Amino acid sequence: MCNRKGCLELFLQWMTILELCISMVPAQSQKEKFVALGEVAEMNCVFEFVYSDFLILWKWNNSEMLSHRYDESVIKTDGKRIFTIWSNGRTARLKVTNFTLQDVGQYSCYKRYLFSGKPEMCEWLINAQGDPTKLKN
Repeated sequence: MCNRKGCLELFLQWMTILELCISMVPAQSQKEKFVALGEVAEMNCVFEFVYSDFLILWKWNNSEMLSHRYDESVIKTDGKRIFTIWSNGRTARLKVTNFTLQDVGQYSCYKRYLFSGKPEMCEWLINAQGDPTKLKN
């Protein structure tokens, strides 16, 4: 066993390895959603199990948006994006408020375990619907 600081350092090294392994992670089938402009896009990823300490990585169009460790706050915000990990560790949620054409794209959620457990991934293709001239301010 390692002490807490040693485990954290090891965990951060795993973040680098995660990037190398992501292409090998089998995804649950990609879900396609249509979101009305100005509304909230919500993506929920339910993972099989919680084996050990974990890292959640959210991507949008293959660019990292946020990483969320098991020991961090349950809710994080980044502008109009709200990231949540449920207390059971099995569900990760992303909400994009006031959805616009700039938010359209592919969203991915990856879960990687520190000690044991196979990596998991969920993907969505989010498209907009509605009249862009009638967006909420």
